[in-house]
Amino acid sequence: MSKKSAYLGGEAESSEEENNSDSNSNSNSNSSSYDSSDSSDDEMAFLEHKMFDRAYLLMKLFLRLLKHLVFTTPKWVIMATRLFMFVICLLPGFVRFFWYYMVSGGVRRDIRYGPASRQVLDVYLPAPSEKNNNNKDIPIVVFVTGGAWIIGYKMWGALLGRALTSNNCMLVIPDYRNFPQATGEEMCEDVDVAVQWVLRNVGTGTRRSEFSDVGSNKKVVLVGQSAGAQLTALVLLKKAMQSVQKREVQSSKSSKPRYQRPPNPRTLRRWSPGEIRGFIPISGPYDLVSIKDFMHQKGLDKKIISHIFPDLIGASPVHVCDEIREQMNVCSLKSINSRWDFPPTCVIHGSEDQTVPHEMCGRFSGKLRDIGVESEAIIYEGWSHTDGILEGPMEGDHRLHRDIFDRVIFWTEGGRDEGKDIRDNKHSFDDKCRLCKPLSPSCMIQIGRSVNPF
Repeated sequence: MSKKSAYLGGEAESSEEENNSDSNSNSNSNSSSYDSSDSSDDEMAFLEHKMFDRAYLLMKLFLRLLKHLVFTTPKWVIMATRLFMFVICLLPGFVRFFWYYMVSGGVRRDIRYGPASRQVLDVYLPAPSEKNNNNKDIPIVVFVTGGAWIIGYKMWGALLGRALTSNNCMLVIPDYRNFPQATGEEMCEDVDVAVQWVLRNVGTGTRRSEFSDVGSNKKVVLVGQSAGAQLTALVLLKKAMQSVQKREVQSSKSSKPRYQRPPNPRTLRRWSPGEIRGFIPISGPYDLVSIKDFMHQKGLDKKIISHIFPDLIGASPVHVCDEIREQMNVCSLKSINSRWDFPPTCVIHGSEDQTVPHEMCGRFSGKLRDIGVESEAIIYEGWSHTDGILEGPMEGDHRLHRDIFDRVIFWTEGGRDEGKDIRDNKHSFDDKCRLCKPLSPSCMIQIGRSVNPF
């Protein structure tokens, strides 16, 4: 099987190969037999080689990252220590959701969506039942995790997976390359390719992959948290920008486009934002220009940020919105097409976020409205950068999960198209189910909040 067919989910074996295999096995059934011990040895050797390659890559990347950190602000040591203490305080909850992640039959891990080392994703499936039509036509949520572009990992979304699958939604969490393995542009490319894979391989009704009959690719909602929110917003906005640029060229072919930094075609795959039913960015740094010094004070050195994003303006969603607005003025567009250029959006933030100031939430939502996007902003009082995805769910507080679920149902089950209110949803979020119960003692969570570096 070629790499391409492997990560596109295609059938690699041809019928001719199957026939040859059958004939060979029949003709040689007496002369040669399947040696299971040799096969086991070969498989074990392959796994050991794969583990060695991965360990070597991790060590190489760690040394490269350490080289960058040595010549930066020493505050990262303090923040790393606080992060370690934070993990220890929440360890009972981490152990339980790690166990769920590893042994649950509803989690399909490491599905490849591209050829690069970290271009893999996890799929969370609800238990098939008559109620959800055996998982056919259910909504699909694609969640891009955060991690300061350095420590991001797909398993960070396991708590969201537990909550959504308990309420008959499917969750896909793509991994993506982190710094120093990749730049911000390459991270955007990973997110772009992952969304492309989901739209072309999940819920399609074809036989392209094992998930073709699960969910509906007409009901896909994107969710991003922290760095994942910034990357996902950037991908969507650059696609919207590309659409506006096409109209600008059509309206005035003789004039030179005013925008001098066109999107990289590698990061703009064939899928359209019109295929996405909604977008929920959470706690995202949408203006890297203004937040660069603030993040430097928090331990993420400005030199590292510049390595990740050499062009801070082009990597800041609020500034990309301004550039789209300028292009719209050139070609006399009052607003972008809210149906095809950008999905309806709900921007979410915590009021006590110590990593990204919550004012950025309202600012980004306002910039989206300026270009014609249907957008709302929600601020959770008293919540930090991670309360919605970690401390809250571990304590049994599923406000964020409920708000995500409500909007997924509203956007995908016809409520928005029919002009209804979100409170009239056909389904409501059940936070009393077994997988939504508290995972850690409240006292440990409160101690964890006191040392939380975020």
